[in-house]
Amino acid sequence: MRRVRSNGEIKEGGDLVFLSESLIPAFARTGIAEIEPGDWLVRFADVELGAIGRNTKRLRRFMAALPAPYKINNPEQTGEPVRHVSGL
Repeated sequence: MRRVRSNGEIKEGGDLVFLSESLIPAFARTGIAEIEPGDWLVRFADVELGAIGRNTKRLRRFMAALPAPYKINNPEQTGEPVRHVSGL
């Protein structure tokens, strides 16, 4: 576990590595785990943020998965605006 500092960095192996300014307000704790000798996976809660490379000492961010297109499968919806709802 590493605590995010007030500048968005964590300390790993004597080096400061910038993660994100969005983690600053909560002084969040991030988990790190070695995935290959010298490479570290960085995780916040259940979100994998990226990996710290052994040579660069920088975070390589993972691409976020894009959500599936939102489809409405309701045959009653016509797309017309509601003008009056009885009983209200």
